[in-house]
Amino acid sequence: MPKQFFTTCGICTKIQIIEGYAVRPDFYLPEFDLYIEYWGMDTLDYKIGMLKKQKVYQMTGKKLISLYAADKPNLAGILKEKLSKYVNLK
Repeated sequence: MPKQFFTTCGICTKIQIIEGYAVRPDFYLPEFDLYIEYWGMDTLDYKIGMLKKQKVYQMTGKKLISLYAADKPNLAGILKEKLSKYVNLK
């Protein structure tokens, strides 16, 4: 669901190199240097990977919007609220 939402809005995804780390964010807005991650799984390995990825974003000072499965019912509203911290929305 989130991927459909973002691709419909023209938001793309691609591998990014962040200070030597190759990360594949769910979505990246290059015009704002803003990363969007949808953390939708609940396994131990996934959570470990999530924490490592969040640490890379934090260590390198990258802007990150995190979305979770609980956000899906109001995805548009939550995303708009989180985006407004970094992007001037009309």
